[in-house]
Amino acid sequence: MFPTVFVSGGRWDDYADDLDEALRDLASAGDKSRALGRDLTRQLRTPEEKIVAIRDYVAKNIRAAGPPFTDLPRKNLSPADVTLKDGYGNGADRAIVTFAMLRGAGFKPEFVAASPFSRLEAVYKPLVDSPAAGLFDDMLIRVRVDKQTYYLNDTDQYAALGSVTHEKPSGPGTPGWDGG
Repeated sequence: MFPTVFVSGGRWDDYADDLDEALRDLASAGDKSRALGRDLTRQLRTPEEKIVAIRDYVAKNIRAAGPPFTDLPRKNLSPADVTLKDGYGNGADRAIVTFAMLRGAGFKPEFVAASPFSRLEAVYKPLVDSPAAGLFDDMLIRVRVDKQTYYLNDTDQYAALGSVTHEKPSGPGTPGWDGG
């Protein structure tokens, strides 16, 4: 290993609270997105069918495009209805639409920042110990149904509900997350 120094003046709790507030504000500007979520799921019976319908709609109709949201100023994130209308967005933009649609269908979704880095402690711990927004550059949506938890926004319409590409989704905003 090469000697490395990580320096940060931030705190994960502050970052998570600020980010969650910004994302929720953008999702709340989603009247059309919420209505679409409600309409898509109106005839479906189970919560899982409704979640899949929304996930599949976003996967098929909102193209993933652009850099990770952490590479841009936060003002560049789009309100839910803008991304819905444009038909494309980065991971956070797509998460914002998914969140709004799930709210319209009666769910209580949550934003979860996710990292592409391995949870291998030798790699992960030094990064987590020095908060930097770029560590968690993807945005997932968590939805709880009874005792089951589903993560969305990192698979497509072909994935089984419940599968994720991120290893052990965790990050700022995840309950019990202590920075490591």
